[in-house]
Amino acid sequence: MFPWVAYGHFIPFLNLSNKLAQKGHKISFLLPKGVQPKLENMNRFPSLIQLFPLLVPQVDGLPPVACSMGMGSAFSPKEITKEMTVEEALSPSSTVRFKAEELPLLSTYRELEGQFLDYITQESGKPVLLSGPCLPETKIQRFDEKWVCWLSQFELGSVVFCAFGSKSELQRDEFQELVLGFESCGLPFLVALKPPKGCSTVEAALPEGFVERVEGRGLVHGYWVPQQLLLHHPNIGCFVNHCGWTVNELKIGGEVERGKNRRVSKESLNEAIKLVMDKDNESAKMLRANHVKLTQTLCSSYLHEEYINNFIQALHHLV
Repeated sequence: MFPWVAYGHFIPFLNLSNKLAQKGHKISFLLPKGVQPKLENMNRFPSLIQLFPLLVPQVDGLPPVACSMGMGSAFSPKEITKEMTVEEALSPSSTVRFKAEELPLLSTYRELEGQFLDYITQESGKPVLLSGPCLPETKIQRFDEKWVCWLSQFELGSVVFCAFGSKSELQRDEFQELVLGFESCGLPFLVALKPPKGCSTVEAALPEGFVERVEGRGLVHGYWVPQQLLLHHPNIGCFVNHCGWTVNELKIGGEVERGKNRRVSKESLNEAIKLVMDKDNESAKMLRANHVKLTQTLCSSYLHEEYINNFIQALHHLV
């Protein structure tokens, strides 16, 4: 296993590793050295899943983040020209092209993205191997008592939770507009974001008087949070995330409208939150019904078992 270097990618890969190890397979898992201690407690089969830390050598002239992420290669003139031509805009991105010896292995399932899997198969001329949903087991994760206590103050399904992942970094004005939108919605909220550019902490970036105005109902956190466990809590009623087209395609969420400059205003965020949280709104009812249906599909133990068995069988055929 060699996941992309972001914490949100390590966890699904480790979940898949656990499923394969449960069937008796040995896994070599490559990851950065600093991440290893955070994942060891999620490794259910340490005798079968071996974590191999990778050390990235320092490159003169590159800042630490660019060095570790390999950002320099993404902006080479050759790559930019190739990606920005009309032909490239009309055909699949280079990220979904496969060499003759490569085979698409995707952590998804047909019930979610069937039509797109058919497209990849058609365009690549190769079968697509599906591992199924790689969801973690909440029972093996520890939920910090401070989150339990904070969430327990509020009513069922009343809290708005926002997280953009470990790599998203906002400008200070974007950050402030966002938190003001949560303030104006009038609902309890938990926002987990990295400090915006130029700020060492989220506290330093908050609008003047914000902390006092939202005291008792709003919390802005600048560090990693157990996102999956928070979403599992019954008092969370809305999740604000940098989701893509899948949410609209499946009709399981509402889009926050953006202005001409593609910025999100506090007014548009407030409006979107209130729409989703309105129990009497017909559109919101449809979104919740679709969400429940998808959740039931995702949580089907039969579905998980069927996909992982078929995935292993397909890999055996390749050997």
